[in-house]
Amino acid sequence: MQHKDVVDGYRAGQLKLQIDRNQAGHVCDNHPMLPRRYKLAHALWGWIALRAVAGGLISIFWVTWWIGLGIAALGPFAMPAVQRSSAEFVLEYSLEDAAFFEDMVHSGVIVVDPAV
Repeated sequence: MQHKDVVDGYRAGQLKLQIDRNQAGHVCDNHPMLPRRYKLAHALWGWIALRAVAGGLISIFWVTWWIGLGIAALGPFAMPAVQRSSAEFVLEYSLEDAAFFEDMVHSGVIVVDPAV
C-alpha cells in the first residue's frame, strides 16, 4: 500500500494506525530521520517529568512538605503523557514523510489495520 493511500485512508477513517508507545519513545530519542523539533520536545518533557520527582523530594525539606510531595507526584503522572506525545510525534511525521513511514512500518513501530 502506498503512503498516499495510507494517509488518505487514515484521514477518512478507513485505516487505523497502531503505534507502539515504547518504540516511539526510542524513535524520538535517536532516529536520524525525525526532525529536531520532535526530538527536543520529547527530551524536554521527559527531562521535566524525571526532574519533578527528584525536585519534589528535595523540596520537601525546603518548603511545606505537601508542596514537595505534590511536585514529586507529578513525575509518575507525566511519564505516560510523554509516551503518548512521542507516539503522536511519530504518527504526525509519518503522515508527512513517506520514507519515515516506511521505516516505521518496517521496524514494527507502526501497524496499519483496517478500521472496523
